Amino acid sequence: MEIAPFGRRLAALFADWALSYFVAVFLSRFNLGGITGLQYLVFVLEVTFFTSLLKGSVGQRLMNLKVVSYPDGDFLPISRSLLRTILLVLIIPVLFTSNGRGYHDVLANSIVTNA
Repeated sequence: MEIAPFGRRLAALFADWALSYFVAVFLSRFNLGGITGLQYLVFVLEVTFFTSLLKGSVGQRLMNLKVVSYPDGDFLPISRSLLRTILLVLIIPVLFTSNGRGYHDVLANSIVTNA
């Protein structure tokens, strides 16, 4: 499986982060807490569930990317999707392997490919 280009993966991350920000701003109008904590929660929920159910978050689907189980290419189970997303929030993807996969993908046995 070929790893998706870094630029498109980064653009997808920014799209998901922007979406979670706007949802958090909308929800904060209903006094559901601070925007920052709520934004993290929205981001984790959105990325985890869409990655597990649709093989990609909203941003990844917009960038024509998909996240699949490695090496078989199947859907990523929700537990591994959650692990991957938590590692993503903790900035683990800044570390890359020699083949270009982020360590969050290595630890979750996943890979981001072109859709």
